[in-house]
Amino acid sequence: MIQLAAEATILDFMAYGIIAVCSFLLYHFSDKKLLVSIGGLAAGVIGISFYNRGFDPNGFKYPPELLYIFWGLFLVALSYYILRKVRIVKLPGIVKFISANSLWIYFWHAMLLVLERNYFSINNWALNWCIVVLYSLGMCHIQNAILKYANFHINKTTQST
Repeated sequence: MIQLAAEATILDFMAYGIIAVCSFLLYHFSDKKLLVSIGGLAAGVIGISFYNRGFDPNGFKYPPELLYIFWGLFLVALSYYILRKVRIVKLPGIVKFISANSLWIYFWHAMLLVLERNYFSINNWALNWCIVVLYSLGMCHIQNAILKYANFHINKTTQST
């Protein structure tokens, strides 16, 4: 039993490690190599989805399988390309917010997925993704506002004494 758990953990680590290492490598690709990578990864995602008779990356997440790895790398490569080409004034604020709150965004998304699995179900993958992302970001924003409010009043109380 312990050996099975250790093997599963090592395999998960290796698969997520592949995504992390390849993500770092993609960052240094030229635009041309990045576009070729995006095309190849998209073709891989489409091919694997046809083979599996459907597209559901979350179904291949634990343990991470080829569809999930290709999908993750595709999104990373596409994000790098878009961030290089598109200059949006508010983008740095969004990136900073997500970076500073990634742990909490993960927590809120996991909580919603547990609630969904136990109490309700959304069969449309794209709709589910939008709801999870908006919920996670929204809850994180509300959490930050509550903490900022509480911190302000705590500091105000301690300064007046």
